[in-house]
Amino acid sequence: MLAHEIRARVARGEVSPREVAQAYLKRVQELDPGLGAFLSLNERLLEEAEGVDPGLPLAGLVVAMFSFTPTTGPARGSPSSTPSASF
Repeated sequence: MLAHEIRARVARGEVSPREVAQAYLKRVQELDPGLGAFLSLNERLLEEAEGVDPGLPLAGLVVAMFSFTPTTGPARGSPSSTPSASF
């Protein structure tokens, strides 16, 4: 589903920001072990989604952040590895 479709469904009350976040989290957990795209996930994602006002312009849209900076040092997924992807 495209971002504008998700936003419209949240605005109409068809889905909550938490439900959108749960769907994204499930998808990442299904696909990322084979891709290795995420170094970390926001452990408070669902909690934060609970508090989102569905009337806000970007309510329900989940953002993944990344960096093109090469990493060195600790193994993938280590809290001190950089950059860290956030969901």
